[in-house]
Amino acid sequence: DVLTLSATPIPRTLYLAMAGARDLSTLQTPPRDRLPVRTIVAPEDTGLIASAIRAEVARGGQVYYLHNRVRTILDCRDKLVRLLPGVKFGVAHGQLPEEELGEVMHAFAEGTIDCLICSTIIESGIDMPNANTIIIERADRFGLSQLYQLRGRVGRRNHQAYAYMLLPRSSVLTGDARKRIAAIRRCSNLGAGLQLSLHDLEIRGSGNLLGPEQSGHLNLIGFELYCYLLKREIALLKGEVPEVMVNAEVTIDFVVYGYQAPEGLLPAGFPPDYIEGERPRLSAYRRLDRINSVERLQDFRAELTDRYGKLPPAADVLLQLAEIRIIVSLAGFEELTLAEGKLLIRRGHGAYRLPDGRIPVIDARNPAFLRLALVKKYAKDAALSVPQEAMPRRREGKI
Repeated sequence: DVLTLSATPIPRTLYLAMAGARDLSTLQTPPRDRLPVRTIVAPEDTGLIASAIRAEVARGGQVYYLHNRVRTILDCRDKLVRLLPGVKFGVAHGQLPEEELGEVMHAFAEGTIDCLICSTIIESGIDMPNANTIIIERADRFGLSQLYQLRGRVGRRNHQAYAYMLLPRSSVLTGDARKRIAAIRRCSNLGAGLQLSLHDLEIRGSGNLLGPEQSGHLNLIGFELYCYLLKREIALLKGEVPEVMVNAEVTIDFVVYGYQAPEGLLPAGFPPDYIEGERPRLSAYRRLDRINSVERLQDFRAELTDRYGKLPPAADVLLQLAEIRIIVSLAGFEELTLAEGKLLIRRGHGAYRLPDGRIPVIDARNPAFLRLALVKKYAKDAALSVPQEAMPRRREGKI
């Protein structure tokens, strides 16, 4: 019923989406030929201001100069007029009469004003394709979302745009202001709005949703577990079946987590030459950790093959381990351990599964891949031996 569009969702809204209370979808494809805005963070300096305005006007562009104090905005204009006598200036802010403000904006759109000295009135979606430089006084006084929105007023065409974030020379930035400026400087790539919002969530917190009234002693259980518990409660309130948490421990002595392993052992991981780039590789690990059914795991395997090619042995072993972990978790077991050929599957309170009263043994003389296949077979047999009514956590899919 309601669709909300935002370049930078506020922390509370973003967290509601991350927790599942609202659906979130991201659009990350920029318009064709769009270039990222080059962000310059520097102390206030009249020489820098003058050179930035001259350079933009010289190439036929226009400039926003943001001075967010209506009381002194005319003094700012007079100072810039003296500094740059050949440049045409205009002033726009929210306290101007409607007709006068309309005339100024029309003149700026027509190109008869080179530099518009303005307040944050320009933040609300105004689009001037020929304005490709913005200079922001006292950038430390703005929030992350505001800085991002203001920077987005330039770079609307295929020309290189510049955003100058000016800081006071005489004062020291507070901790949060320093974090905001560092974040806006780092996140200057196209489509960085969600990254900035996540930084904003870290800096400001997500409001009462994570406050003591709702979350209690969050640090005692950890943020990840809190998110999981919150998602479960939201699912229950929606009348949905909450997702299963796959948390069984799987330890196999001939498997090494990593894309390389000593002779005789099996590596388990995504090699860098298979998934190139640290970010997509970490994303693949994160997605794998969240998969909680064999069907979803098979879909993930097919997606990896389609996107990156045939799975290398280390990646195949990692997915097999994930499948074993899912199988024993859905069956209600807490631990599967293979050490010195002895396979132990524990349900809880020290209750081990012993078929025919014996501990299953896997011959160490067999090749490692065969031993792993045997471990998976034993895990499936153990899961199938558990009565359906004794498996409350099994939600979907076949073992």
